[in-house]
Amino acid sequence: MSLLPFGTSSANKVKKSGDTMTGDLNVPDEVYGVSWNGSMEVPTKNAVYDKIQTIGGGGSITGTEIEIDFGSLPISEKTFTITDANVSPTSLLIITPSGETATGRVGNDSEWDGLICTGLAATGSFTLSVVATGSVVDKRKINYIIV
Repeated sequence: MSLLPFGTSSANKVKKSGDTMTGDLNVPDEVYGVSWNGSMEVPTKNAVYDKIQTIGGGGSITGTEIEIDFGSLPISEKTFTITDANVSPTSLLIITPSGETATGRVGNDSEWDGLICTGLAATGSFTLSVVATGSVVDKRKINYIIV
């Protein structure tokens, strides 16, 4: 078995294989980058933490609430064009009915509407398709998140 030099005494030597470290080992703090590809060196906790923070590991998601109008005649489905500069053709859209009361409405319509919402993303907008389990009139609120 060969030993890697680590300090000045034989007690401070690390076996190349077979040992379990019981304390901290300091290694160079190399920033994540292309040089990591194929490298068998260990990263530091700091370098891993920094990289996670750059990919949104500690972030939050912000949604948008909008009001849509089905009109005055009862219908069970309708399509809307929603303009939002943050949408691109590759955007993933998460769309849900809102529990908030729409203008001119009383109470929570989403309790009985059973709205199913889907979106098709484009540049600067998306097509919102809404299907209800029954007939819907007037306005409703929905929430969407762009991922």
